[in-house]
Amino acid sequence: MKKYFLIVFLLSGLLLTAKEKYLVYFIDKELTQNQISNKSNSESLLKLSGLTQKAVERRKKTLGENFIRMEDIPVNASYVEMIKESGAAIIHELKWFNAVSCYLDGNTYKRISALPFVREIRKVNGWKNEEPVKSEDRSGINKLNKSGSFFDYGFSLSQMQLSDVPDVHSAGIAGKGVLIGLLDAGFKWAHHRALQNIDVIATRDFVYGDDDVSNDPDIAHGTAVLSLVAGFKESELISPAYEASFLLAKTENILSETHVEEDNFAAGLEWMESQGVDIVSASLGYSEFDPGEGSYTYSDMDGKTTIVTKAMEQAFQLGVLTINSAGNEGNKSWYYITAPADGFNVLAIGAVTSSNELASFSSHGPTFDGRIKPDLVTQGASCYVASSSSDGYYFGSGTSFSSPIAAGIAAQLLSKFPHLNNLQLRTILLEAGGNVHNPNNNIGYGLLSAKRALVFPNIKVENGVKTINKFFVDINEFASAPPVIFIKQNDAQEFEEHSLVKIDGKTFSYEISPASAENLEFYFTYMSLDGQFKRQPDINNYMLDAQKNNVYLVTDVPSVDPPEEYFLFQNYPNPFNAMTKISFSLPEDSHVTLKIYNFLGQEIKTLLNEFRQSGFYDDLIWNGTNDANQIVSSGAYAYVLTAENSYQAKKLIYLK
Repeated sequence: MKKYFLIVFLLSGLLLTAKEKYLVYFIDKELTQNQISNKSNSESLLKLSGLTQKAVERRKKTLGENFIRMEDIPVNASYVEMIKESGAAIIHELKWFNAVSCYLDGNTYKRISALPFVREIRKVNGWKNEEPVKSEDRSGINKLNKSGSFFDYGFSLSQMQLSDVPDVHSAGIAGKGVLIGLLDAGFKWAHHRALQNIDVIATRDFVYGDDDVSNDPDIAHGTAVLSLVAGFKESELISPAYEASFLLAKTENILSETHVEEDNFAAGLEWMESQGVDIVSASLGYSEFDPGEGSYTYSDMDGKTTIVTKAMEQAFQLGVLTINSAGNEGNKSWYYITAPADGFNVLAIGAVTSSNELASFSSHGPTFDGRIKPDLVTQGASCYVASSSSDGYYFGSGTSFSSPIAAGIAAQLLSKFPHLNNLQLRTILLEAGGNVHNPNNNIGYGLLSAKRALVFPNIKVENGVKTINKFFVDINEFASAPPVIFIKQNDAQEFEEHSLVKIDGKTFSYEISPASAENLEFYFTYMSLDGQFKRQPDINNYMLDAQKNNVYLVTDVPSVDPPEEYFLFQNYPNPFNAMTKISFSLPEDSHVTLKIYNFLGQEIKTLLNEFRQSGFYDDLIWNGTNDANQIVSSGAYAYVLTAENSYQAKKLIYLK
């Protein structure tokens, strides 16, 4: 019924002689899920999937040994042939969506829609790149190297120093061993002294179907983006991940009125994922288009509607860290973030100035379904970037320029700790935000710091053994007292001191015993280069989630003495995938209940049902289970505080 309604709707405005691009979705594939499961990851199935060895290794970190999915199976070849025989020219075969894109006129549309294996036909929508906006104030840009690094960053110092990138470069970390994928309008790098040594593994043009990504009239955007993640020229421009390797995909057709087409974007992501990409970054996004282009609306910014968002989310499910610019709509009527930045797992990157003030053009949250966006910010105003038309540079602004900086920082972290999977990377980057205690819809979790990400502890699992890994940027390697870890587990009242194992000069680890893995809090002490005794974190403690192998920073409840009202605070983190903390205040002694409900109004979990004295409380943790201790499904839930005559509710998002 749904299929035929769609056909009637589309045909009502279709000129039978005009050709437009559509996605044709099929009902099934040649293999079933049971056949895939029975074959496990056999050599024949692996060959059919087209995955490289690097893709396999990356997937295993997230998916384990059963890493091949139904989405890896190509579309049915016989279906494709029948589509061609109906008069359509196939453009892309999208195995993730079990669909093909093709140009159809009215008659061909009718023939294909009648085929029994066709589930649905949808018009391909228009997209546009987030073009740089007029450069803003350049005050604060300092050519002198004040970072303490052994590099002279020239005019790129501001954008790098703001996110502590020089501190990580000083530790010898620049993205080596990490494969980054960029999707844009085109790239030119061999001509420029800051770009000519970039390690480009492969390129693909999804507009014209060849491997040349430098043959469009306007390649300034992609070239500038590339320079912000990979550029290196002493005293001119130095970017975070100049030692990384790159896949470059041209998905934007600047000669068409639609600017970018979603099937190109999805095809580009499929290709990159199969090649083993670790991180993808795109400075492309939707806002509004010319009449007749089939624009989406803000209500579609819900993390599950647009093709590009679905493609980014699929890439994340397969182990890729996905990053996208938030959009340049902050001072326009649209105002909000643009797809695919609305994705549940996509790190949407907003823009700030060199003085860490929100750039006026940077798009705001929330998503239509109420999630906080953007996720993080980096400098996107007055960035120093490489020119595509000369060997020089210019200053430009836009969230297009904040996204590659974030991708480069992510590559630095993964380069130092290659055992990290994409979920761990995403969590650490959020924890490394400067607004992690109070995320909002202007700057999200705040300014991303490469240094904070690098020193944030992480978990490694190898042969069933878990270790906490910790890097110290400013440790005195020759101090008589080595760094130590203090651990408190379960309901213990005191922290116990334990020794760390030295991995290299600044990296240490601690093996977690199975008995202490649950409800574990910890912190570190060490002697710094300036002879000071330091604690990390400075205040509060780290909290281990043993199920997801993630670490979180324990946060404080905002302090007001005494509490003046009943108040339920927003949970943190949100969205969450392992555990989240819920805090509240009581102005008087009260019997309190705090319960989790699904959006059908069904009670899921009782976290609290007892008498409490007045005060602030931050001791409630929900781990995504119901009262029967079963993991609930991903989605939106409500948590409700009832105390005396007060009833308060807030929404949270749980992601598996």
